[in-house]
Amino acid sequence: MRKAQRQVIVEISSTRHEITVFKKGVLLGRRSSRPNARDADPDWAAGLLAFEAELSLWVTELDIEGCQTTVLYTGPDTIASVYDCPAAGGEQRAKHAAKVAMARTTLFPIEQNAHAEISLYKDTTAPEGDHTQVHTLALADTEGTIMALTKTLERAGLRPTFFVPAPGASLAAAIEQLDEITVDTTPRVVLWIGEHSSVITAGESGRVALARLVPVGTETLVEALARPVVSDQRAEPLMDRSTAYDLLFTSGIPVSDGWHHDSPSLDAQEVLPLVQPPVQRLVVELKQSIRFGLRRDVRQLVKLLVSGPGSQIPGLQETIAKEVSLEVVEQISARSATVQSVQGDTSAALALGSRMPAIMSRTRTSERVVSNTRRAIWAGAVMALAAIGTDVIASRSRIVAAQETMQQADAETTYLNSDISQTMQTALAARQGLRHAQVRERTLISGSPQYAAVLRALSAMTPETVSLTEVVFTEEGERATGTIRGWAVADDEVSETVRFREFVSAIRACPLVAETTLGETLRTREEGRQALSFIITLELVDLPAGLEMTWIDATGEPPK
Repeated sequence: MRKAQRQVIVEISSTRHEITVFKKGVLLGRRSSRPNARDADPDWAAGLLAFEAELSLWVTELDIEGCQTTVLYTGPDTIASVYDCPAAGGEQRAKHAAKVAMARTTLFPIEQNAHAEISLYKDTTAPEGDHTQVHTLALADTEGTIMALTKTLERAGLRPTFFVPAPGASLAAAIEQLDEITVDTTPRVVLWIGEHSSVITAGESGRVALARLVPVGTETLVEALARPVVSDQRAEPLMDRSTAYDLLFTSGIPVSDGWHHDSPSLDAQEVLPLVQPPVQRLVVELKQSIRFGLRRDVRQLVKLLVSGPGSQIPGLQETIAKEVSLEVVEQISARSATVQSVQGDTSAALALGSRMPAIMSRTRTSERVVSNTRRAIWAGAVMALAAIGTDVIASRSRIVAAQETMQQADAETTYLNSDISQTMQTALAARQGLRHAQVRERTLISGSPQYAAVLRALSAMTPETVSLTEVVFTEEGERATGTIRGWAVADDEVSETVRFREFVSAIRACPLVAETTLGETLRTREEGRQALSFIITLELVDLPAGLEMTWIDATGEPPK
Protein backbone atom coordinates (compact mmCIF):
# COMPACT_ATOMS: atom_id res chain seq x y z
CA MET A 1 0.00 0.00 0.00
CA ARG A 2 1.41 3.39 -0.99
CA LYS A 3 2.02 5.68 1.98
CA ALA A 4 1.11 8.74 -0.09
CA GLN A 5 -2.52 7.56 -0.10
CA ARG A 6 -2.79 7.62 3.68
CA GLN A 7 -4.23 10.44 5.76
CA VAL A 8 -2.41 10.75 9.09
CA ILE A 9 -3.81 12.92 11.91
CA VAL A 10 -1.95 13.45 15.19
CA GLU A 11 -3.97 14.93 18.07
CA ILE A 12 -2.07 16.54 20.95
CA SER A 13 -3.55 18.08 24.10
CA SER A 14 -3.04 17.96 27.85
CA THR A 15 -5.46 15.02 28.13
CA ARG A 16 -5.07 13.13 24.84
CA HIS A 17 -2.22 11.86 22.64
CA GLU A 18 -3.61 10.12 19.58
CA ILE A 19 -2.62 9.18 16.05
CA THR A 20 -5.14 7.94 13.47
CA VAL A 21 -4.49 6.69 9.93
CA PHE A 22 -7.17 6.77 7.24
CA LYS A 23 -7.42 5.83 3.59
CA LYS A 24 -10.35 7.33 1.67
CA GLY A 25 -12.30 7.77 4.90
CA VAL A 26 -11.66 4.22 6.16
CA LEU A 27 -9.84 3.87 9.48
CA LEU A 28 -6.64 1.82 9.03
CA GLY A 29 -5.13 2.15 12.50
CA ARG A 30 -5.17 4.11 15.73
CA ARG A 31 -2.97 4.53 18.78
CA SER A 32 -4.03 6.58 21.77
CA SER A 33 -3.08 7.43 25.34
CA ARG A 34 -4.66 9.71 27.92
CA PRO A 35 -2.12 11.50 30.14
CA ASN A 36 -3.31 12.84 33.46
CA ALA A 37 -3.79 16.58 33.03
CA ARG A 38 -2.97 17.19 36.70
CA ASP A 39 0.42 15.47 36.36
CA ALA A 40 1.27 17.10 33.02
CA ASP A 41 4.37 19.31 32.78
CA PRO A 42 3.19 22.96 32.85
CA ASP A 43 5.81 23.78 30.23
CA TRP A 44 4.42 23.08 26.73
CA ALA A 45 7.77 22.19 25.11
CA ALA A 46 8.73 19.83 27.96
CA GLY A 47 5.41 18.01 27.63
CA LEU A 48 6.08 17.44 23.92
CA LEU A 49 9.48 15.92 24.67
CA ALA A 50 7.79 13.37 26.95
CA PHE A 51 5.40 12.48 24.10
CA GLU A 52 8.13 12.07 21.49
CA ALA A 53 9.22 8.53 22.46
CA GLU A 54 5.62 7.30 22.50
CA LEU A 55 4.93 8.86 19.09
CA SER A 56 8.08 7.29 17.57
CA LEU A 57 6.88 3.84 18.69
CA TRP A 58 3.45 4.41 17.13
CA VAL A 59 4.98 5.54 13.82
CA THR A 60 6.95 2.29 13.65
CA GLU A 61 3.97 0.10 14.58
CA LEU A 62 1.69 1.74 11.98
CA ASP A 63 4.41 1.84 9.29
CA ILE A 64 3.83 5.51 8.46
CA GLU A 65 7.36 6.91 8.65
CA GLY A 66 7.75 9.83 6.24
CA CYS A 67 3.99 10.37 5.79
CA GLN A 68 2.56 13.87 5.53
CA THR A 69 0.73 14.61 8.76
CA THR A 70 -1.99 16.96 9.98
CA VAL A 71 -1.40 18.13 13.56
CA LEU A 72 -4.59 18.85 15.52
CA TYR A 73 -3.60 20.42 18.83
CA THR A 74 -4.77 22.39 21.84
CA GLY A 75 -1.97 24.80 22.75
CA PRO A 76 -1.47 27.18 25.68
CA ASP A 77 -1.50 30.38 23.60
CA THR A 78 -3.87 29.54 20.74
CA ILE A 79 -6.36 32.20 19.63
CA ALA A 80 -9.45 31.20 17.58
CA SER A 81 -12.49 33.37 16.94
CA VAL A 82 -15.06 34.17 14.23
CA TYR A 83 -15.44 37.80 13.13
CA ASP A 84 -18.28 39.24 11.03
CA CYS A 85 -17.84 41.93 8.39
CA PRO A 86 -20.23 43.37 5.73
CA ALA A 87 -20.03 41.27 2.56
CA ALA A 88 -20.03 44.40 0.42
CA GLY A 89 -16.41 45.03 1.37
CA GLY A 90 -15.24 41.69 -0.07
CA GLU A 91 -13.48 38.71 1.51
CA GLN A 92 -9.99 40.26 1.50
CA ARG A 93 -11.11 43.29 3.51
CA ALA A 94 -13.02 41.00 5.84
CA LYS A 95 -9.85 38.97 6.43
CA HIS A 96 -7.84 42.12 7.11
CA ALA A 97 -10.50 43.36 9.55
CA ALA A 98 -10.46 39.99 11.34
CA LYS A 99 -6.67 40.12 11.59
CA VAL A 100 -6.75 43.62 13.09
CA ALA A 101 -9.46 42.60 15.58
CA MET A 102 -7.53 39.46 16.58
CA ALA A 103 -4.30 41.44 17.08
CA ARG A 104 -6.00 43.42 19.84
CA THR A 105 -6.66 40.25 21.85
CA THR A 106 -3.23 38.55 21.64
CA LEU A 107 -0.29 38.97 24.00
CA PHE A 108 2.21 38.47 21.15
CA PRO A 109 2.76 40.37 17.86
CA ILE A 110 0.73 38.80 15.05
CA GLU A 111 3.15 39.53 12.21
CA GLN A 112 6.05 37.80 13.96
CA ASN A 113 4.10 34.64 14.79
CA ALA A 114 1.94 32.06 13.05
CA HIS A 115 -1.54 33.22 12.04
CA ALA A 116 -4.22 32.70 9.39
CA GLU A 117 -7.57 34.17 8.37
CA ILE A 118 -10.05 31.84 6.62
CA SER A 119 -13.44 32.76 5.10
CA LEU A 120 -15.96 30.28 6.51
CA TYR A 121 -19.33 31.46 5.24
CA LYS A 122 -20.98 34.25 3.25
CA ASP A 123 -24.62 35.02 4.02
CA THR A 124 -27.10 34.93 1.17
CA THR A 125 -29.84 36.76 3.10
CA ALA A 126 -29.99 39.41 5.82
CA PRO A 127 -32.61 40.75 8.25
CA GLU A 128 -34.68 43.67 7.02
CA GLY A 129 -32.66 46.86 7.17
CA ASP A 130 -29.34 45.03 7.62
CA HIS A 131 -26.52 43.82 5.33
CA THR A 132 -25.24 40.34 4.51
CA GLN A 133 -22.10 39.33 6.38
CA VAL A 134 -18.87 37.46 5.66
CA HIS A 135 -17.87 35.22 8.59
CA THR A 136 -14.08 34.93 8.92
CA LEU A 137 -12.20 32.52 11.20
CA ALA A 138 -9.04 34.10 12.64
CA LEU A 139 -6.31 31.87 14.11
CA ALA A 140 -3.03 32.75 15.79
CA ASP A 141 -0.36 31.02 17.86
CA THR A 142 3.19 31.65 18.99
CA GLU A 143 6.08 30.68 16.75
CA GLY A 144 7.56 28.72 19.65
CA THR A 145 4.53 26.42 19.88
CA ILE A 146 4.48 25.65 16.14
CA MET A 147 8.24 25.05 15.99
CA ALA A 148 8.10 22.75 19.04
CA LEU A 149 5.36 20.70 17.37
CA THR A 150 7.34 20.59 14.11
CA LYS A 151 10.54 19.36 15.73
CA THR A 152 8.73 16.72 17.80
CA LEU A 153 6.96 15.17 14.80
CA GLU A 154 10.04 15.34 12.57
CA ARG A 155 12.17 13.55 15.16
CA ALA A 156 9.44 10.88 15.42
CA GLY A 157 9.65 10.27 11.65
CA LEU A 158 6.65 12.25 10.34
CA ARG A 159 6.34 15.21 7.97
CA PRO A 160 3.98 17.80 9.53
CA THR A 161 2.21 19.80 6.81
CA PHE A 162 -0.80 21.40 8.51
CA PHE A 163 -1.15 22.72 12.07
CA VAL A 164 -4.84 22.93 13.02
CA PRO A 165 -5.85 24.43 16.41
CA ALA A 166 -8.68 22.29 17.80
CA PRO A 167 -10.92 25.30 18.70
CA GLY A 168 -10.64 26.59 15.11
CA ALA A 169 -11.50 23.17 13.68
CA SER A 170 -14.57 22.95 15.97
CA LEU A 171 -15.78 26.41 14.89
CA ALA A 172 -15.40 25.55 11.21
CA ALA A 173 -17.08 22.15 11.62
CA ALA A 174 -20.05 23.62 13.50
CA ILE A 175 -20.66 26.29 10.85
CA GLU A 176 -20.41 23.71 8.06
CA GLN A 177 -22.92 21.46 9.80
CA LEU A 178 -25.24 24.43 10.33
CA ASP A 179 -25.15 25.04 6.57
CA GLU A 180 -25.87 21.35 5.87
CA ILE A 181 -28.99 21.13 8.05
CA THR A 182 -30.45 24.55 7.10
CA VAL A 183 -32.62 23.33 4.24
CA ASP A 184 -35.56 25.73 4.72
CA THR A 185 -36.47 28.89 6.62
CA THR A 186 -36.68 27.07 9.98
CA PRO A 187 -33.99 28.43 12.33
CA ARG A 188 -31.34 25.90 13.34
CA VAL A 189 -28.82 25.69 16.19
CA VAL A 190 -25.74 23.44 16.21
CA LEU A 191 -24.12 22.55 19.53
CA TRP A 192 -20.72 21.00 18.79
CA ILE A 193 -19.46 19.49 22.08
CA GLY A 194 -15.69 19.12 21.76
CA GLU A 195 -13.15 17.70 24.16
CA HIS A 196 -11.93 20.93 25.80
CA SER A 197 -14.48 23.45 24.46
CA SER A 198 -17.81 23.56 22.66
CA VAL A 199 -19.21 25.69 19.84
CA ILE A 200 -22.69 27.17 19.51
CA THR A 201 -23.80 28.33 16.05
CA ALA A 202 -27.25 29.54 15.03
CA GLY A 203 -28.76 30.67 11.76
CA GLU A 204 -31.75 30.74 9.43
CA SER A 205 -32.52 31.20 5.73
CA GLY A 206 -28.94 31.23 4.43
CA ARG A 207 -27.58 33.36 7.28
CA VAL A 208 -25.26 32.60 10.19
CA ALA A 209 -26.52 34.61 13.16
CA LEU A 210 -23.76 33.71 15.63
CA ALA A 211 -20.77 31.42 16.21
CA ARG A 212 -19.09 31.33 19.61
CA LEU A 213 -16.80 29.15 21.71
CA VAL A 214 -17.88 27.94 25.16
CA PRO A 215 -15.17 26.71 27.60
CA VAL A 216 -17.03 23.47 28.43
CA GLY A 217 -16.28 20.10 26.83
CA THR A 218 -16.23 16.38 27.53
CA GLU A 219 -13.06 16.80 29.61
CA THR A 220 -14.97 19.26 31.82
CA LEU A 221 -17.42 16.45 32.63
CA VAL A 222 -14.56 13.99 33.25
CA GLU A 223 -12.88 16.49 35.57
CA ALA A 224 -16.16 17.00 37.45
CA LEU A 225 -16.60 13.24 37.99
CA ALA A 226 -13.02 12.91 39.26
CA ARG A 227 -13.23 15.79 41.75
CA PRO A 228 -13.08 15.04 45.47
CA VAL A 229 -16.49 14.70 47.16
CA VAL A 230 -16.84 15.89 50.76
CA SER A 231 -18.36 13.23 53.03
CA ASP A 232 -17.88 12.46 56.75
CA GLN A 233 -15.26 15.21 57.11
CA ARG A 234 -13.20 13.74 54.24
CA ALA A 235 -12.69 14.82 50.65
CA GLU A 236 -12.14 11.83 48.38
CA PRO A 237 -12.97 11.37 44.68
CA LEU A 238 -15.52 8.71 43.76
CA MET A 239 -13.29 7.62 40.85
CA ASP A 240 -10.08 8.39 38.99
CA ARG A 241 -9.99 10.12 35.58
CA SER A 242 -9.75 6.86 33.62
CA THR A 243 -12.83 5.43 35.34
CA ALA A 244 -14.64 8.75 34.93
CA TYR A 245 -13.94 8.78 31.18
CA ASP A 246 -15.18 5.20 30.74
CA LEU A 247 -18.26 5.89 32.87
CA LEU A 248 -19.10 9.01 30.84
CA PHE A 249 -18.99 7.30 27.43
CA THR A 250 -20.64 4.02 28.53
CA SER A 251 -23.26 4.86 31.17
CA GLY A 252 -23.53 8.56 30.32
CA ILE A 253 -25.58 11.17 32.18
CA PRO A 254 -28.05 9.80 34.80
CA VAL A 255 -31.60 10.52 33.63
CA SER A 256 -34.97 10.20 35.33
CA ASP A 257 -35.95 6.94 33.61
CA GLY A 258 -33.05 4.94 35.03
CA TRP A 259 -29.30 4.73 35.08
CA HIS A 260 -27.17 1.60 35.24
CA HIS A 261 -23.50 0.96 35.81
CA ASP A 262 -21.44 -2.16 36.40
CA SER A 263 -19.95 -0.87 39.67
CA PRO A 264 -22.30 -1.43 42.65
CA SER A 265 -20.48 1.33 44.56
CA LEU A 266 -21.64 4.05 42.14
CA ASP A 267 -25.14 5.44 42.44
CA ALA A 268 -26.96 7.94 40.21
CA GLN A 269 -27.67 10.11 43.26
CA GLU A 270 -23.91 10.48 43.74
CA VAL A 271 -22.96 10.94 40.09
CA LEU A 272 -25.68 13.39 39.04
CA PRO A 273 -24.65 16.29 41.37
CA LEU A 274 -21.09 16.04 40.01
CA VAL A 275 -21.98 16.45 36.32
CA GLN A 276 -24.92 18.80 36.87
CA PRO A 277 -22.93 22.11 37.02
CA PRO A 278 -21.08 21.73 33.67
CA VAL A 279 -24.24 20.43 31.96
CA GLN A 280 -26.18 23.38 33.38
CA ARG A 281 -23.46 25.72 32.10
CA LEU A 282 -23.97 24.35 28.57
CA VAL A 283 -27.73 24.76 28.89
CA VAL A 284 -27.42 28.37 30.10
CA GLU A 285 -24.95 29.25 27.31
CA LEU A 286 -27.28 27.68 24.74
CA LYS A 287 -30.33 29.57 26.03
CA GLN A 288 -28.46 32.89 26.11
CA SER A 289 -27.10 32.33 22.59
CA ILE A 290 -30.60 31.69 21.22
CA ARG A 291 -31.95 34.67 23.09
CA PHE A 292 -29.38 37.17 21.84
CA GLY A 293 -28.61 35.58 18.45
CA LEU A 294 -32.07 34.96 17.00
CA ARG A 295 -35.10 37.17 16.56
CA ARG A 296 -37.88 36.87 19.15
CA ASP A 297 -40.48 35.73 16.59
CA VAL A 298 -38.46 32.66 15.50
CA ARG A 299 -37.05 31.40 18.82
CA GLN A 300 -39.92 28.96 19.41
CA LEU A 301 -39.30 27.35 15.99
CA VAL A 302 -35.64 26.49 16.55
CA LYS A 303 -34.42 22.95 15.89
CA LEU A 304 -31.23 21.66 17.56
CA LEU A 305 -28.39 19.46 16.32
CA VAL A 306 -26.01 18.10 18.97
CA SER A 307 -22.75 16.96 17.37
CA GLY A 308 -19.06 16.44 18.09
CA PRO A 309 -17.45 13.97 20.53
CA GLY A 310 -19.90 14.91 23.27
CA SER A 311 -22.87 13.70 21.22
CA GLN A 312 -21.68 10.12 21.93
CA ILE A 313 -22.29 10.49 25.69
CA PRO A 314 -25.54 8.61 26.49
CA GLY A 315 -28.25 10.86 27.88
CA LEU A 316 -26.42 14.16 27.34
CA GLN A 317 -28.26 15.14 24.16
CA GLU A 318 -31.64 14.25 25.68
CA THR A 319 -30.86 16.18 28.88
CA ILE A 320 -29.86 19.34 27.00
CA ALA A 321 -32.82 19.16 24.60
CA LYS A 322 -35.25 18.75 27.52
CA GLU A 323 -33.77 21.69 29.43
CA VAL A 324 -33.96 24.07 26.44
CA SER A 325 -37.27 22.62 25.11
CA LEU A 326 -36.02 22.22 21.53
CA GLU A 327 -36.72 19.61 18.87
CA VAL A 328 -33.60 17.61 18.01
CA VAL A 329 -32.60 16.89 14.39
CA GLU A 330 -30.22 14.19 13.14
CA GLN A 331 -26.94 14.70 11.28
CA ILE A 332 -27.33 13.79 7.58
CA SER A 333 -23.74 14.20 6.34
CA ALA A 334 -22.21 11.28 4.42
CA ARG A 335 -19.16 11.50 6.70
CA SER A 336 -21.20 11.36 9.93
CA ALA A 337 -20.56 7.61 10.50
CA THR A 338 -16.78 8.08 10.37
CA VAL A 339 -16.96 11.24 12.51
CA GLN A 340 -19.08 9.53 15.18
CA SER A 341 -16.50 6.72 15.50
CA VAL A 342 -13.90 9.15 16.93
CA GLN A 343 -14.16 10.45 20.49
CA GLY A 344 -11.49 13.19 20.39
CA ASP A 345 -11.25 16.50 18.53
CA THR A 346 -10.05 14.54 15.48
CA SER A 347 -13.77 14.25 14.67
CA ALA A 348 -13.75 17.95 13.71
CA ALA A 349 -10.93 17.37 11.22
CA LEU A 350 -12.80 14.41 9.70
CA ALA A 351 -16.00 16.46 9.43
CA LEU A 352 -14.14 19.16 7.49
CA GLY A 353 -12.22 16.84 5.13
CA SER A 354 -9.73 18.86 3.08
CA ARG A 355 -11.08 22.24 4.27
CA MET A 356 -9.33 22.25 7.64
CA PRO A 357 -8.30 25.71 8.97
CA ALA A 358 -4.52 25.55 9.32
CA ILE A 359 -1.74 27.94 10.29
CA MET A 360 1.86 27.89 9.07
CA SER A 361 5.09 28.57 10.93
CA ARG A 362 6.65 31.87 9.89
CA THR A 363 10.10 30.25 10.14
CA ARG A 364 9.17 27.42 7.77
CA THR A 365 7.62 29.91 5.35
CA SER A 366 10.93 31.82 5.21
CA GLU A 367 12.85 28.57 4.76
CA ARG A 368 10.61 27.60 1.84
CA VAL A 369 11.22 30.97 0.15
CA VAL A 370 14.98 30.53 0.50
CA SER A 371 14.81 26.93 -0.76
CA ASN A 372 12.70 27.89 -3.78
CA THR A 373 15.05 30.76 -4.57
CA ARG A 374 18.03 28.44 -4.37
CA ARG A 375 16.45 25.92 -6.73
CA ALA A 376 15.48 28.67 -9.15
CA ILE A 377 19.03 30.01 -9.16
CA TRP A 378 20.49 26.60 -9.90
CA ALA A 379 17.96 26.00 -12.64
CA GLY A 380 18.76 29.38 -14.17
CA ALA A 381 22.47 28.64 -14.07
CA VAL A 382 22.03 25.28 -15.84
CA MET A 383 19.83 26.83 -18.53
CA ALA A 384 22.35 29.61 -19.08
CA LEU A 385 25.20 27.11 -19.55
CA ALA A 386 23.16 25.10 -22.05
CA ALA A 387 22.09 28.21 -24.00
CA ILE A 388 25.49 29.87 -24.28
CA GLY A 389 27.87 26.94 -23.94
CA THR A 390 30.40 28.53 -26.32
CA ASP A 391 30.66 31.69 -24.27
CA VAL A 392 32.79 30.47 -21.34
CA ILE A 393 33.41 33.86 -19.81
CA ALA A 394 29.71 34.76 -19.71
CA SER A 395 28.84 31.38 -18.28
CA ARG A 396 31.43 31.69 -15.51
CA SER A 397 30.19 35.14 -14.59
CA ARG A 398 26.66 33.85 -14.24
CA ILE A 399 27.83 30.95 -12.08
CA VAL A 400 29.73 33.33 -9.82
CA ALA A 401 26.65 35.56 -9.52
CA ALA A 402 24.51 32.56 -8.70
CA GLN A 403 26.96 31.40 -6.03
CA GLU A 404 27.04 34.85 -4.43
CA THR A 405 23.25 34.94 -4.36
CA MET A 406 23.21 31.51 -2.73
CA GLN A 407 25.73 32.61 -0.12
CA GLN A 408 23.64 35.68 0.61
CA ALA A 409 20.53 33.51 0.95
CA ASP A 410 22.40 31.17 3.33
CA ALA A 411 23.57 34.15 5.38
CA GLU A 412 20.00 35.45 5.61
CA THR A 413 18.81 32.00 6.69
CA THR A 414 21.46 31.84 9.42
CA TYR A 415 20.43 35.28 10.66
CA LEU A 416 16.76 34.29 10.67
CA ASN A 417 17.49 31.08 12.60
CA SER A 418 19.57 33.00 15.18
CA ASP A 419 16.88 35.64 15.60
CA ILE A 420 14.15 33.01 15.91
CA SER A 421 16.18 31.07 18.49
CA GLN A 422 16.58 34.20 20.59
CA THR A 423 12.88 35.02 20.23
CA MET A 424 11.91 31.49 21.27
CA GLN A 425 14.12 31.69 24.38
CA THR A 426 12.58 35.04 25.33
CA ALA A 427 9.06 33.69 24.73
CA LEU A 428 9.73 30.54 26.79
CA ALA A 429 11.05 32.66 29.69
CA ALA A 430 8.01 34.93 29.52
CA ARG A 431 5.67 31.95 29.37
CA GLN A 432 7.34 30.38 32.42
CA GLY A 433 6.80 33.62 34.34
CA LEU A 434 3.17 33.63 33.26
CA ARG A 435 2.80 30.01 34.46
CA HIS A 436 4.11 30.97 37.92
CA ALA A 437 1.75 33.94 38.04
CA GLN A 438 -1.20 31.76 37.05
CA VAL A 439 -0.33 29.16 39.69
CA ARG A 440 -0.12 31.89 42.34
CA GLU A 441 -3.40 33.37 41.12
CA ARG A 442 -5.14 30.00 41.38
CA THR A 443 -3.68 29.62 44.89
CA LEU A 444 -4.91 33.02 46.03
CA ILE A 445 -8.25 32.87 44.24
CA SER A 446 -9.66 29.38 44.62
CA GLY A 447 -13.34 30.08 44.66
CA SER A 448 -16.21 30.46 42.18
CA PRO A 449 -19.92 31.18 42.45
CA GLN A 450 -22.36 28.22 42.43
CA TYR A 451 -25.04 29.29 39.95
CA ALA A 452 -27.01 26.07 40.19
CA ALA A 453 -27.25 26.36 43.98
CA VAL A 454 -28.39 30.01 43.72
CA LEU A 455 -31.13 29.05 41.27
CA ARG A 456 -32.34 26.27 43.59
CA ALA A 457 -32.34 28.65 46.53
CA LEU A 458 -34.35 31.25 44.57
CA SER A 459 -36.85 28.59 43.55
CA ALA A 460 -37.37 27.56 47.17
CA MET A 461 -37.62 31.14 48.49
CA THR A 462 -40.06 32.50 45.90
CA PRO A 463 -43.68 32.46 47.23
CA GLU A 464 -46.72 31.92 45.00
CA THR A 465 -47.54 35.64 45.09
CA VAL A 466 -44.18 36.52 43.49
CA SER A 467 -43.38 35.75 39.84
CA LEU A 468 -39.81 35.93 38.50
CA THR A 469 -39.64 36.97 34.84
CA GLU A 470 -35.86 36.99 34.39
CA VAL A 471 -32.74 35.74 36.24
CA VAL A 472 -29.41 36.69 34.65
CA PHE A 473 -25.90 35.97 35.98
CA THR A 474 -22.84 37.92 34.81
CA GLU A 475 -19.13 37.80 35.59
CA GLU A 476 -16.96 40.94 35.38
CA GLY A 477 -13.40 40.15 36.34
CA GLU A 478 -13.46 38.57 39.79
CA ARG A 479 -17.01 39.77 40.59
CA ALA A 480 -20.10 37.62 39.92
CA THR A 481 -23.52 39.28 40.07
CA GLY A 482 -27.11 38.34 39.36
CA THR A 483 -30.12 40.40 38.31
CA ILE A 484 -33.68 39.31 39.21
CA ARG A 485 -36.75 40.88 37.59
CA GLY A 486 -40.33 40.07 38.51
CA TRP A 487 -43.55 41.23 40.14
CA ALA A 488 -45.58 40.55 43.29
CA VAL A 489 -49.38 40.58 43.49
CA ALA A 490 -51.77 40.77 46.45
CA ASP A 491 -55.37 41.63 47.23
CA ASP A 492 -54.34 44.88 48.92
CA GLU A 493 -51.26 47.14 49.22
CA VAL A 494 -50.51 46.16 52.82
CA SER A 495 -50.25 42.41 52.22
CA GLU A 496 -48.46 43.04 48.93
CA THR A 497 -45.76 45.11 50.67
CA VAL A 498 -45.39 42.70 53.60
CA ARG A 499 -44.98 39.61 51.41
CA PHE A 500 -42.55 41.35 49.07
CA ARG A 501 -40.42 42.48 52.05
CA GLU A 502 -40.41 38.91 53.36
CA PHE A 503 -39.17 37.70 49.96
CA VAL A 504 -36.36 40.30 49.88
CA SER A 505 -35.39 39.48 53.48
CA ALA A 506 -35.18 35.77 52.62
CA ILE A 507 -32.81 36.52 49.75
CA ARG A 508 -30.60 38.71 51.97
CA ALA A 509 -30.42 35.91 54.53
CA CYS A 510 -29.32 33.35 51.94
CA PRO A 511 -25.68 32.24 52.60
CA LEU A 512 -25.00 32.07 48.82
CA VAL A 513 -25.55 35.85 48.44
CA ALA A 514 -22.98 38.36 49.70
CA GLU A 515 -25.01 41.51 49.10
CA THR A 516 -28.59 42.25 47.97
CA THR A 517 -29.64 45.59 46.45
CA LEU A 518 -33.28 46.46 45.77
CA GLY A 519 -33.51 48.54 42.61
CA GLU A 520 -36.43 50.13 40.83
CA THR A 521 -39.97 49.22 41.99
CA LEU A 522 -43.14 50.26 40.17
CA ARG A 523 -46.81 49.69 40.87
CA THR A 524 -48.66 48.20 37.93
CA ARG A 525 -51.26 45.56 37.12
CA GLU A 526 -50.54 41.95 36.20
CA GLU A 527 -53.15 39.32 35.36
CA GLY A 528 -55.91 41.80 36.23
CA ARG A 529 -54.59 42.38 39.77
CA GLN A 530 -52.62 45.14 41.42
CA ALA A 531 -48.91 44.28 41.38
CA LEU A 532 -45.51 45.62 42.33
CA SER A 533 -42.78 45.15 39.67
CA PHE A 534 -39.20 45.06 40.97
CA ILE A 535 -35.52 44.65 40.12
CA ILE A 536 -33.11 43.05 42.64
CA THR A 537 -29.33 42.93 42.17
CA LEU A 538 -27.28 40.21 43.88
CA GLU A 539 -23.56 39.89 44.52
CA LEU A 540 -22.77 36.17 44.75
CA VAL A 541 -20.46 34.43 47.21
CA ASP A 542 -17.34 32.69 45.86
CA LEU A 543 -17.06 29.15 47.23
CA PRO A 544 -13.87 27.04 47.45
CA ALA A 545 -13.03 25.03 44.31
CA GLY A 546 -14.31 21.45 44.45
CA LEU A 547 -17.06 22.20 47.02
CA GLU A 548 -20.32 20.92 45.53
CA MET A 549 -23.30 23.16 46.39
CA THR A 550 -26.02 21.36 44.47
CA TRP A 551 -27.29 19.73 47.68
CA ILE A 552 -27.74 22.95 49.70
CA ASP A 553 -31.36 24.07 50.05
CA ALA A 554 -32.73 27.61 50.36
CA THR A 555 -31.92 27.86 54.07
CA GLY A 556 -28.24 27.12 53.49
CA GLU A 557 -28.43 23.82 55.37
CA PRO A 558 -28.18 20.25 54.00
CA PRO A 559 -31.54 18.52 53.50
CA LYS A 560 -32.69 16.46 56.48
